[in-house]
Amino acid sequence: MLSRLFLIKNKKCCGNGCLMCPYEPKHLKGSTEIRQEVLKLLSEEELNIVMENDNDNDF
Repeated sequence: MLSRLFLIKNKKCCGNGCLMCPYEPKHLKGSTEIRQEVLKLLSEEELNIVMENDNDNDF
């Protein structure tokens, strides 16, 4: 099973029906919006990792 953090770091849904799919709508390939209930469950450390990952691609 892939972790929600791993799936979020991919930045979009793969469409393979992952159990921990963090995107809205779930399992729709290419979805990029992270579900609010998932964001609320992230620890502070996970949230920092997600934010760092977002900043890595801002040029």
